[in-house]
Amino acid sequence: MKKQNNIKIHLISLGCDKNRVDSEKFLYTFLDRFKDAVVVDDVNKANFVIVNTCAFINDAKRESISTLKKLIQKKSKNKKLKILVIGCLVKDIREFKNSTKITEFCDKLNLESGKLFKNIDYTLSIDEYSSSIDRCITRIRDINSYSSYLKISEGCNRYCSYCRIPYLRGKFRSVPMERLVREAEGLAKNGTRELNIVAQDVLPYGIDLYKEEKLSDLLNKLSDIEEIDWIRLLYCYPEDFSDEIIDCIARNKKIVKYVDLPIQHISNYVLKSMNRQTTSKEIIDIIAKLRKRIPNIKLRTTLMVGYPEETQRDFFDLLKFVKETKFDRLGVFCFSKQLGTYAHRLEDTVPDKVKNERRHIILDAQKQISYELNKQYVGKKLKVMCEGFLRDRKCYVGRTEFDAPGVDNKVYFVDTKNKYNDRNPLYSGSIISVKIKDHDEYDLFGEI
Repeated sequence: MKKQNNIKIHLISLGCDKNRVDSEKFLYTFLDRFKDAVVVDDVNKANFVIVNTCAFINDAKRESISTLKKLIQKKSKNKKLKILVIGCLVKDIREFKNSTKITEFCDKLNLESGKLFKNIDYTLSIDEYSSSIDRCITRIRDINSYSSYLKISEGCNRYCSYCRIPYLRGKFRSVPMERLVREAEGLAKNGTRELNIVAQDVLPYGIDLYKEEKLSDLLNKLSDIEEIDWIRLLYCYPEDFSDEIIDCIARNKKIVKYVDLPIQHISNYVLKSMNRQTTSKEIIDIIAKLRKRIPNIKLRTTLMVGYPEETQRDFFDLLKFVKETKFDRLGVFCFSKQLGTYAHRLEDTVPDKVKNERRHIILDAQKQISYELNKQYVGKKLKVMCEGFLRDRKCYVGRTEFDAPGVDNKVYFVDTKNKYNDRNPLYSGSIISVKIKDHDEYDLFGEI
């Protein structure tokens, strides 16, 4: 890549929060290399756009390709615009860039084909750009720096039948603990109050580096950082929950009582075909154990419907499980075939229409569960992290400790005593007590 003068960079980070961490680190290394480059918030003012893509499921591919199409349209009007694509879609782009297979690839995603990928100036595979960020502990953050993600490992050793991550990201690799602590300290000094611990699976942290799980040790060191108020665990596979981790979550006041427990399904037949290393009984047992050992814990899960040969009985078992378990937060997505995975070779026996119907049935059941769970908060005081003021609604918006950023519920609240005004505003990242007055299916409403 030739050095350019007056580079005005705009970053677009798609997909998961782990991608976001990579984007922030890559942008720092890019700016470190090109000293005269500046970051612009408006894509229309940029002459160099970096897109970190996602290719985890077909919906993610559609979003990535749709974003690239819009940029290429801008490029047709601005010949000086350069596009750099990084992330999980690069493997597909390189495979199809000079191939007639691009037509088939785009048609499957309901996108126009043509010369889309030929208009991309630069691509970097995950291996190529990860080498530049592996040891990076400094990131270029946006203005909402009060909540940050800390990625503690890369890759995955599980090889779930539907997932491309091990093929795209490689084997599980923990980041050394001292490097993570330094990175977290840097984030805290720059305003971070909430640390969201992420990885493809956070629980095995350290087993490759230290020959034993070290997540509890890491969490205790992170909680010693004075500026950090909340530490949140995301993506905890149920089969890896040790008593040590459960005790750490229960004892440590800075670790919020919230766990993301992605189980995917409850049918033993489906779980086995998915190559999930757990059974329905083990899932039910760990949920009961968490709720018993950690008072007031809130659980989030992710489910998949429409997996090959998922029968009506399998689905009804899943629906019954959802209604009985009453997860506090829940997401559902439909199975889609991913190249290179075991499930790609299976016959896709569940029609897309049925997949979507099953997804909506689960979500409708969860909507009623969420409504009933929210009712219990009316009249109570909750700690809420402020995320800003909504001028159109004349109220603040924030999250409880039981809500992860970007995916969970919100709290809308007013300042009836006018303590926080234009001269003394309530800043984003502030944690304040809010009395809950009302609720709907997902959100809470209250006052300071």
